[in-house]
Amino acid sequence: RDAEAGELLDRAGSLAPDEEAVRRVHDLMLMLAEARLLASSVDEGLAIAGRVLDEDASRRDAIAAIGWNIAARAPAAGLLVAELAIRDLLAQHEWTAAAAMIQELVARVPNDVPALMRLVEICVDGELETMLDRAQAQLADAYLTAGQVSEARYIAEDLVARHPAEAAHAERLRRTLVLLGEPDPDAQIAGRLSAQSSLADADLPEQTLTSPSQDSQAVTDESPFSTPSAPLEPQAEPVASIGPPRVVTEHEPAERQTRDN
Repeated sequence: RDAEAGELLDRAGSLAPDEEAVRRVHDLMLMLAEARLLASSVDEGLAIAGRVLDEDASRRDAIAAIGWNIAARAPAAGLLVAELAIRDLLAQHEWTAAAAMIQELVARVPNDVPALMRLVEICVDGELETMLDRAQAQLADAYLTAGQVSEARYIAEDLVARHPAEAAHAERLRRTLVLLGEPDPDAQIAGRLSAQSSLADADLPEQTLTSPSQDSQAVTDESPFSTPSAPLEPQAEPVASIGPPRVVTEHEPAERQTRDN
């Protein structure tokens, strides 16, 4: 019966006399797509929703809304249909809008690991630093809820490394280490934070200190292309000479002797 309804909608879409009629047909097609997705006919539902999006890009939000509506009952199908709209946004490099679309789905299924992984991926690719921190924290919590403690530890350690002053990140890492049976989680976290602080200090640029003898040597070794330093004390002004400048020649000693005689 659904297949027959789809064929009828296809014919109705091709015969629709104006844009408003086409829009009504698309509304019916999206209702059919949602029904098929909930009935586990995922491929068929995606195909119908994808056709609507191809024919009318303005229905992108309506298609994403199908994913939000069915996420609580069918989270995998909800993510797949929302992904149709998300890929359309990413093709236009609208990273923030794509991330917000996934966040709407995550709000309805907070611990859905695949949706959170997709959100983290979009935040990384779009360089959305603030949204990335929150998405990683949510993903780590979702891993803990699902019993995937090793995966949670990896993310918790990354968050502490990037934000060592955030108490919430340190507490999440502590819970993860406790679940993994580490004997002294607090000592491990303290050691990690101390090591990070030491590395940060080591990365500071070193200041080069020179002795007076080195400074004087630097002056004598001054490059011919460098600008001479200004004298510390003003030099005395030369006394102006009267008359034309005196030219010294090789016969000067004999001429001086003649004048002396």
